[in-house]
Amino acid sequence: MPFTVLPMIQDLISSGISVWIYSSGDTDGRVPVTSSRYSINKLQTSVKTLWHPWMYEGEVGGYVVGYQNLTFVTISGAGHFVPSY
Repeated sequence: MPFTVLPMIQDLISSGISVWIYSSGDTDGRVPVTSSRYSINKLQTSVKTLWHPWMYEGEVGGYVVGYQNLTFVTISGAGHFVPSY
């Protein structure tokens, strides 16, 4: 059985702790954005803020979607190790 952090994330969300995930840049070949979104959907939490761009200095910095106690953010132009981009 593959290892997953989803139960840990679910526990944090259930306890009222807000979780912020930016596990992927939009050019990440190891952890694609679509895989992250499919995994988050398995948590079956309700969407509070629809998928939309976030801006930085007048340009799209990435995209964000807000759920109950969870925010998922992508970083435009970033790969697997976001801070190096």
